[in-house]
Amino acid sequence: SGIVAVLSEGKLIGVATDWDITEAVSSNSCDVKLDRIMTKDVITASPDYTMLDIVRELEQYQISAMPVVKDGKVLGKVSSDLITQRYVLSLLQDHRI
Repeated sequence: SGIVAVLSEGKLIGVATDWDITEAVSSNSCDVKLDRIMTKDVITASPDYTMLDIVRELEQYQISAMPVVKDGKVLGKVSSDLITQRYVLSLLQDHRI
């Protein structure tokens, strides 16, 4: 669930996924510009979102990751993989003897 934030003058203008990049490379389009393969209508999370908010957004839009943005500045990313990993770790810690 890798995404790369594409910035212009410090502001988010799109994201490119692992799939977007792999598809461009496999079709011999290595010289294609990023703005041709990136998604411009980006679903973002706010740092104020709860984990439940994030899971709902990921499910609603059927995406696996999204950038966390505040005032147009990218702070990081959240992904279904990260949430699953944290959840499993929490379960394992709760069951320690």
